[in-house]
Order: sequence, then C-alpha cells, then structure tokens
Amino acid sequence: MAKWRLIYLAFPYAFSILVLKLTVAHLLGFSGVLHLSEIQLIFTAGVFLIGFMLAGTMADYKESERIPGEIAITLEAIEELAVNIAIKTRIDQQLIRSEVMCMSQSIYDWLFKRKSTAEVHQDISCFQDTLQSLDHAGGAPPLLGAAVYGSTRYSAGHHPYFRHFSYRLFTHRLCFAGVTGSNCKRASADHGI
Repeated sequence: MAKWRLIYLAFPYAFSILVLKLTVAHLLGFSGVLHLSEIQLIFTAGVFLIGFMLAGTMADYKESERIPGEIAITLEAIEELAVNIAIKTRIDQQLIRSEVMCMSQSIYDWLFKRKSTAEVHQDISCFQDTLQSLDHAGGAPPLLGAAVYGSTRYSAGHHPYFRHFSYRLFTHRLCFAGVTGSNCKRASADHGI
C-alpha cells in the first residue's frame, strides 16, 4: 500500500480539477483562453528537458548501486593481502582479520552517518600503520617492490625514500581502539608477535 500512497493522495485533487473543468466547459461554454495547439511547443520542450534531467539522475543512481559492491571487494582484497602477509611473518591471522573487520565497521558506520569523515580517515591510516608494521616485519610481497620500484630488492618500508618515516612496531598498536573508541582489541605479547 505504501507504494500507491502518492496516487491515493493526488487522485482526489486531479479528479476535482477535471470535474471543475468539465462543469465550466459544459455549463458556461468556456473552454479556456489558450488551446493546446498554441502551447504544444512549450510542453514538448519541457518533456525533452525533463528527459535529459532524468537520464543524468539515472546514471548517478546506477553508479551509486555499484559503490557498496566495490567497497566490499576492496575490503576483501585488503583482508586477503594482510592475512597472506601475516602467514608469511607468522603473526596471528585472527588479529589481522579483526583489524580489517574494525575498519569495515568504521566505513559502514560512516555510510550511515554514525561516524565523521575524519574518524574514518584516522581508522584507515591506523590500518595503514598495521600494514607498514607487517612490511617492517618482513612480510611485504616481492611483487610490490618490483611493481613500484622496478626491483624486488626493496619493499615499501625498506626503500631509501621511506627512511624518514617513523614506523611503529606491530606490537605497539595493532588496532585503532584508542583513537576511535571501537571495540577492537589491542595487540599484546600473548599473540606471539
């Protein structure tokens, strides 16, 4: 019933205008000041412009339908990469998965306006710190070094260009709970890191 609500609301008004028009036309013999042939060009132009506006709007809607799927695919790829690096460095995979889950929850909350953009950017940078710590622990895939630097000799954290960056060790902070107040758990020495 909710999808027909607008029709039910508009029908009495449209019907009353139609009855008024027919009553005035038959009883008084007044058919109006303008005839349809005189304003036909205006109607055509209006319909044409509305068509253009709707076409642009539909393209935006189609694009917005793809965004959640692209976010999900990207987060899945990030999780797989981080877990594979964690396996390579013998770090607890569940810890990495919980970190990705916390970042995913942060993005989800942002989509529903429960978090600000600044908080989400902070959460994503904290996860980036985690990836850099994994890289510092020796877990960067050689493909990354080859693709970015033309050589497998350097990974992202060990390239001379990045020497001025200060890396936090993986054990200092795995999750961004202290920054955002989420329910993530901090890394500890019990995880064998």
